[in-house]
Amino acid sequence: MASQEEKQSQPFTDIFNEDEAEKSFLLSKPACIIVLGKPCSGKKTLAGKLAQIWKCILIEGKQTLCLEHCIKFIIPFCQELLYKGQSISEELVTEMILKKIESPEVAHFGYVLSGFPSLSEEYMTVSQQMEKIRNLKLKPDFLINIKCSDYDLCQRVSGQRQRPDSGEIYQRNQWDPSLIEKQKKNRDQPEEENEEDEAEAEEMEEEVKMIDQLVQRPEDMLENIKERVGLYKDTMLRSLETHVTSYKNCICIYFRFNKQDELLRVLSSFKLIAPRYRWRRSRWGPVCPVALKNGDIVMGNPELAVSFLGKMYVLSSPEALKMFMLNPRPYLLPPMPMPPCKVLVFGPPLSGRTTVCKLIANKYKGKVAEQVRRYEIEKLMKKNKDRFPGAPEKGGWVVDNFPLSEGHWSALSERGLLPDTVVCLKDTETGVLLYSEGPVTSLLQSKSKSISNLFFGGINILITFSEPFKYRGWELSNEDLDEEAEDLAAEAEAVEDNEAEEEENEEDEEKAKEKKRRMGDTKHFCPVSLKEDYVLYPGLPEHAVKYQEKIYYFSNPEYIDQFLKNPEEYVAHNEPLQAPPLRVCLLGVHGAGKTACARWLADKFGIFHIQFKEYLQELLLPKTKEKIGLDFVEEPEEDDYEIQLQELQGLPQTTTETEDEESKQEVEFTDEEEAIKASLMDAQPLPPEILDNIVPDWWKKEPFRSTGFILDGFPRTPDEAQYLSEQGLCPDIAIYIRIEESDVLDRLLPPRLKKWKERQEKKAENKKKLKDLKAKIRVEDGENDEGSEEEDETANEDIEAILEEEFFEEEEEEPEEEQEADAIERMQNEILERFESERGGIEGVQEELEKISIPLAEINGSRKLRIVRYQVYCKLNPLVENRRSIFEKCYPISLPLAQKMLVFSYKFPSSFGQWDPVKLKEGEIIKPAQNYENTLFPVIHRQYVYFFSSKKNREIFMNDPIKYICQPKPKPPLPVKIAIVGPPKSGKTTVAKKFESAYGLRRLSMGDAIRFVLNNQPESELGLQLNWHLHRGLTVPDELAIQALDVALLDQVCSTTGVVIDGYPVTKKQVNLLESARIIPVKIIELEMDAKEVFRRALLDKESTDRPSYPVHDSPQILAIKNSYYRQHIDAIRTYYNKERQNWCVIDASQSKWWIWDKVLQEVQGIVKEIQIYLERVREGKAASIADLCITPEELQYRLGEFEQYCPVSLADKGELVDCSVTSSLQFAAEFRAHYYKMASQEELDKFLNRPEIYVPPLAPRPLPPQNKLPQKLTAAEVKALFPKSAEMQGYCPVTYLDGKQRYESLVPGNNEYAAKYQDKLYVFESEEKLLKFMRLPEKYWNLKLPNKLPPVREPILLTALPMAGYLEQGVATSLIKALNEVGCLKPKFPFLSVRRTALLFVACHLKAYNARSPAHRRQMYRRRLERLTEHCELIPYLGREMPREYMEPQHRPLGFDLKLQTFLSLKDYTHSFI
Repeated sequence: MASQEEKQSQPFTDIFNEDEAEKSFLLSKPACIIVLGKPCSGKKTLAGKLAQIWKCILIEGKQTLCLEHCIKFIIPFCQELLYKGQSISEELVTEMILKKIESPEVAHFGYVLSGFPSLSEEYMTVSQQMEKIRNLKLKPDFLINIKCSDYDLCQRVSGQRQRPDSGEIYQRNQWDPSLIEKQKKNRDQPEEENEEDEAEAEEMEEEVKMIDQLVQRPEDMLENIKERVGLYKDTMLRSLETHVTSYKNCICIYFRFNKQDELLRVLSSFKLIAPRYRWRRSRWGPVCPVALKNGDIVMGNPELAVSFLGKMYVLSSPEALKMFMLNPRPYLLPPMPMPPCKVLVFGPPLSGRTTVCKLIANKYKGKVAEQVRRYEIEKLMKKNKDRFPGAPEKGGWVVDNFPLSEGHWSALSERGLLPDTVVCLKDTETGVLLYSEGPVTSLLQSKSKSISNLFFGGINILITFSEPFKYRGWELSNEDLDEEAEDLAAEAEAVEDNEAEEEENEEDEEKAKEKKRRMGDTKHFCPVSLKEDYVLYPGLPEHAVKYQEKIYYFSNPEYIDQFLKNPEEYVAHNEPLQAPPLRVCLLGVHGAGKTACARWLADKFGIFHIQFKEYLQELLLPKTKEKIGLDFVEEPEEDDYEIQLQELQGLPQTTTETEDEESKQEVEFTDEEEAIKASLMDAQPLPPEILDNIVPDWWKKEPFRSTGFILDGFPRTPDEAQYLSEQGLCPDIAIYIRIEESDVLDRLLPPRLKKWKERQEKKAENKKKLKDLKAKIRVEDGENDEGSEEEDETANEDIEAILEEEFFEEEEEEPEEEQEADAIERMQNEILERFESERGGIEGVQEELEKISIPLAEINGSRKLRIVRYQVYCKLNPLVENRRSIFEKCYPISLPLAQKMLVFSYKFPSSFGQWDPVKLKEGEIIKPAQNYENTLFPVIHRQYVYFFSSKKNREIFMNDPIKYICQPKPKPPLPVKIAIVGPPKSGKTTVAKKFESAYGLRRLSMGDAIRFVLNNQPESELGLQLNWHLHRGLTVPDELAIQALDVALLDQVCSTTGVVIDGYPVTKKQVNLLESARIIPVKIIELEMDAKEVFRRALLDKESTDRPSYPVHDSPQILAIKNSYYRQHIDAIRTYYNKERQNWCVIDASQSKWWIWDKVLQEVQGIVKEIQIYLERVREGKAASIADLCITPEELQYRLGEFEQYCPVSLADKGELVDCSVTSSLQFAAEFRAHYYKMASQEELDKFLNRPEIYVPPLAPRPLPPQNKLPQKLTAAEVKALFPKSAEMQGYCPVTYLDGKQRYESLVPGNNEYAAKYQDKLYVFESEEKLLKFMRLPEKYWNLKLPNKLPPVREPILLTALPMAGYLEQGVATSLIKALNEVGCLKPKFPFLSVRRTALLFVACHLKAYNARSPAHRRQMYRRRLERLTEHCELIPYLGREMPREYMEPQHRPLGFDLKLQTFLSLKDYTHSFI
């Protein structure tokens, strides 16, 4: 883990700050739509529905005229015209439409415009009208062009009839008797008739009676509508570019509220969106935003309260309410809410009055007026032009020491210049007013009710009087808890199917309550502890504060006061608060393996590992020289035998050890060191005074503070855990590695027992050495006694007796040895005693940590070490990976509630729309389908609603939302159009249906397209023609089928999501028809499969139980015909698309269906991604690759740039003319400024995409030479046609000559196969490589001069004119070498022939068998002879190996031995015939 969390390089997709998100919406452009189409095509109907759905303002010529007339907004001249029965001119209608577009309500809600531009050019031409649209302040986001057939449109309009008395329009099927009778026949089902059908029949009979009264309007006559359609085509119809722009479909809905006692609290709970989602307080509080914008601070009327963007606003008057509802944006945009700055400052001379005035004026861009006279009051009414943009119109003045009398105050009141704020300076030490004159004091007291803010203070008044327009926090009160309880009760009673409820039913009520609480920017952690101490201290619910409708927990009451003084300092603004690094306490008894786990985890996460006991040992090590404590106390190694052995061997060693012991005893410890020593030796808790010098540094000092740590073995006791709580030193999590007694014994007893055994062995060895040494002493003493004088014998015998007596006594007094069983029992008791003591301490630690809400995790430490490590890693890894989201909280909601919130603008739609952010992060390109099968799971995060395709993805997002909102926005979805072809049973329909179910694409076979037309447009011209063929049992012609496909592609799903054309095209004619109809799939997938697999799958399908009940045409004969027909035409189709569109992809269909689906999806996603990148880069004015965009060679040639098909990058960087026309591939082609450019390789393409402007004019360093100075390749036939023109340089290769430094040896004749023409001169080259080099740099090689001395002319010599050796070398050398090589490797020996004759025979057969000029059947005959010769030559080596020296019975001979022996003997007389 790094010293600090690395910030995401990718910015937030959605705005993090809630106020900034609201500001972004207020500044966003509303949806603006224009509906175009042929006359009477349904523009007005569609526009009305769009306006109703999008909550936009409908603007249509007649509609606007009627609306303006009704609200008396129309100009008087128009009123007079209407009263006289005259028509309104086109000029007035156009002006009204444009005026309506500029109205405040349209600026907020947006518009849907229909009927403009109009066909009438009485006032403006169509081009002028389109120019007006382009110059609108609110430019259209969408241009919708309604497409329909001229024939169908004319038939429908000409069939309309009008009822004169009511003006109601009747369609043909409502008045035509034949159609009415046909509908009756379709309805004539007595068995299924119900009351509704009878009522409809009676209604239809009544309408039939009115047929005689219906009339046809002149504009509905067939000739007139045809004329209007023709006029539309001639004057208006043209190609329109559709610009896909991002928008926020956020709609403003207003509510009226009733007056309540506690205004804001009661309003927040009135007409709720849903339980727990109340209306939030705004920064305006009870102040009217319209009045504040106008420069007055006026309290709002509770009866005139509205909600907007989930917040409450209280208006002061009906006029303000109307203006706010028309367009609230001007009143809410920053810098509002801002005081209007109408301030009076009073104070005696030298009291700092003027300084206060200047500070206030500087803060709010106002002007200071000193000693204002009565006649100078008019200056205060003028607008201050120096104020910041968006400031209130009124105000912007600070008056110094005025008014001083009742008359002055009356003058201000008459002109509407009453101040909002009055500052009266006072002595902050004594509390006495500095300005205590009687008239001023009484004036202020009498007018205090008309003053919004009356302050008595010093210089800090600058901050004080702007606080009413800031968010305020308050301690969580009983009213807040009651509201929360009401919400939970209401939510429990709700009938909504909320998945979050199901998950929380299993939890207790308190946890469910905490989970649903809307927590603040630090979640449940104390924000002050985070800011001041950089510690994650879990706050307590009893110490809670509400700020901006969010709840914050605090660790103590003092921090609450500190937060409420300045909450902005402790909350997040434009990004999440930075969390401290990972801090972990790892607990466990001795032998649990915590140290091994801690070291591994510290290395894994890149943090420090602090072993508490080891740290204490290091503090004492300078004095103790060795580690002390229970873990280092060993069994006493010094036994009596070793002491006696040392005494008998000599005293110096013993003396040294005694001195060491004395030196140890002389070491003096301080009180602190004594406490540490006692803690290590007796497991005593350290006092807080000592912990103050050790523990806080790990939280507060570097490098631990910014890196993090794993604290191993601390806290050990409840006192130490309580110390952490009191000092505010909280870990992120405490992990307890739990282990059982048996496991501790299994781990600690064996090593201790092993040491005990080693000591016992050493003790026995010392005992043996002692006995041997004593025996040796006795022997030495005996020898000395014999050689000594007789007078010493008595003395020696006495000494020996004494020694024997002493040794005998020592042996008798030997202590009893400890047996192994006793030692094991003693060690077990010691281990278990320590285990129980440490476990009791850890249980107390757990209780203390639970009090301060530190998360606890228990791990079973009885398993293998690697498993324990992995389990601990799984607990800690989310805390590391999700570190940036540790303070984020998400709230799952139901889909209906999410849609309701978006409709009412309570929450904003995210930039992802309904894309799944998790899938998008994983690389998903195509937007998944949204239907009943694919349910969406919404989540609220901050101010936005996100949608997910599965619960799993929702949980992943909720664990780390920052990770998924810090990614690029999803690119606009594209309607995908692909085709799938292949032989029968290759899986075309399976893949198409998979696309339909997974991504919502429409699957269209040709039969589906025809059925679509017959079901939806049976009376259209196309429908009638299709029925004519089908009713006669004829096949639908390809021309009509393509028209049906074109109509089906206009379906909503096809035009917005995409389509998969299943099994089409299958002939070259169909390809041509698709091209003529401009139906071009971006990718055509060919599922390739052999005939054998086709019939195998057909057989399996027949055995399947899922076969339909009706007969299926899948007999072997029919499949054979279909397969043959497919293979007959597919080559031509594949060749065409590979050459023209380069969108053909072949996939092996013999693989599994999952493999095929993955490959197809990979191909489709790749092409969609390429198109999205292309559109994005072109929209941004950058260069974009055009590979896989289905661009034909003709389109490429038409839009080629200034460099034609030469690489501009190679020309600019290297000066080389690289002709890219040698390949038709567009892999390295790009578009820039509506022109195409081809590059030589990927490297050049990358350079061009990064900086295209430096490679094209006017910044290109080298222009393309004119056409007559470009080199041109020539074929041998073209060179021959240029005769009698001869090659330059007398036919020598100029490239070889110049690259060879113009030496004599470099004069190599060129070949007519490699020729080029440059500046009307002919050059021939040695090879293709030299030709390409010349084509790149013709200026370098074209103007060379030959030397005076040239090589002699080489005339050709006939092969037959060569001598025998030369003839053989040029003619048969290669074949002869191969034959001799075979002879040398095989070393053949034919039976009964010599080696020489055998070799000659083998060479002859080899030459005959591999003679390229011989007929194929002759070569085949001699190859068989050669094989037979080789087989016979192998008989001799075989018989030599297998022939026994003695006779062997036939049954014991090798298999085949007799046959080969007979073959060998038969060749004796066959040799000559074989030769």
